Amino acid sequence: DVNVTGVFRMTRAVLPQMQKQGRGAIINISSVASLVGLSGLAAYTASKGALDAFTRAVAVEYAQEGIRCNVVNPGLIDTPMAASLMANPDMLQTILAQYAIRRPGKPEEVANLILYLASDESTWVTGTTFPIDGGMTVCKG
Repeated sequence: DVNVTGVFRMTRAVLPQMQKQGRGAIINISSVASLVGLSGLAAYTASKGALDAFTRAVAVEYAQEGIRCNVVNPGLIDTPMAASLMANPDMLQTILAQYAIRRPGKPEEVANLILYLASDESTWVTGTTFPIDGGMTVCKG
């Protein structure tokens, strides 16, 4: 519910102010799961795929009002959400074998991409999916 409905509600809440100011940047957070098939994650993958499609629709619908919308698709990031994977060396190695860069990402690496997308340095970027995944999608996809 949060993956799609939460983003829809947030977008609906911020659009009036962005329209009023004639500009804005919405950055949604999805997952590489929306880009490649991952076993046992069908519902999660479908919800993230819906988020990617929603991002593209918002980008097209509001571009003429100066509002950009992009989506960041992280792979395995060293966060509390991934703590159980990080604590299991065998599972971690199995997962990282699917990555060109054989390590988990760092939260600050994702944050730097988001900062770029929110900045005036990216005013010609909209409707784009940004895998930040240590090369996982090129190895697996």
